[in-house]
Amino acid sequence: NEEETKAQENLDENVKLEERLLARQLLLLGTNDNEVDVSVDISVVFYNEAGKMMTAEEAYAVFCGPGAKLYETVYLPRDANGQPVPFDHYEVYVTAEERNPNPEYDYLGDQLTITANVGLDGNVLAKVENGTGASIDQAELACLYYQGDQTVGFEKDSLNHLEKVGIAEFNAPTDEAFQPIAFDSFEVVVVSTVRYDV
Repeated sequence: NEEETKAQENLDENVKLEERLLARQLLLLGTNDNEVDVSVDISVVFYNEAGKMMTAEEAYAVFCGPGAKLYETVYLPRDANGQPVPFDHYEVYVTAEERNPNPEYDYLGDQLTITANVGLDGNVLAKVENGTGASIDQAELACLYYQGDQTVGFEKDSLNHLEKVGIAEFNAPTDEAFQPIAFDSFEVVVVSTVRYDV
């Protein structure tokens, strides 16, 4: 059906992605610009100079409300021994599927207060205060590390049963040899919140 195909293309096109290359991962930052809830499937195919496919990676966001931000990563190509292999280019494919609204996934991230700093070991510690009055079963957080305006690292952490206060910890960024990558600023964001039995 032509109308259905067109509607599907619009859903896909309204998930805008921006890619940032990190030491071991490709970071995919996006926004659901659709006016409906969607789940998002992202496929990334890496190619060598000869144009042959090397690896295919997938990332999946279960529930994105209108205006929701996506923070997903896929790993860069590695051989059977886990060693990095240089690639020539990659292609990103996005499939968005409309979901029925689900109050369990209502985003409460903008109602959480985050205080964060670099701890003694170089990792970022974040204190998350929940002032919603509701218990959040799971809050997924991410930390983006910057050197100037360049993104040099990305880590996720989840807090379970966030009643009043939770502490998240994000590993400092490292390069291919697991040596520390210098950063001069960072940003902690709430990716998603889930409450069961709403």
